[in-house]
Amino acid sequence: MVSLVTIIRWMFYGRKDPFLVFPAAGIRAEDIAGMSRFGPVIAEHLAHGNIAQVNAALLARGSSRIKPSLLVLEKRALVLFVKYRNYILAKWRATPRVGNAG
Repeated sequence: MVSLVTIIRWMFYGRKDPFLVFPAAGIRAEDIAGMSRFGPVIAEHLAHGNIAQVNAALLARGSSRIKPSLLVLEKRALVLFVKYRNYILAKWRATPRVGNAG
């Protein structure tokens, strides 16, 4: 729910800053920087063709556990987001623009 509110605010108003009880929208810079510890693990497993063990190695380095129920939820949300996006784009394209007529 937090992501929904903050991302919609970001999309419609261009504001990522925290407000009320909600944190800033998007992924924190610290989280992105912290992900660099997983790159060498993934690269090593890819180089050796050992994909089956990559999840265990990532977990050993502090990654999050994947919850299948959340993956299903994310997949459903993506389908709805694409429909919502297409609806907004269709409305935007159907709206006449002022001042752009050559």
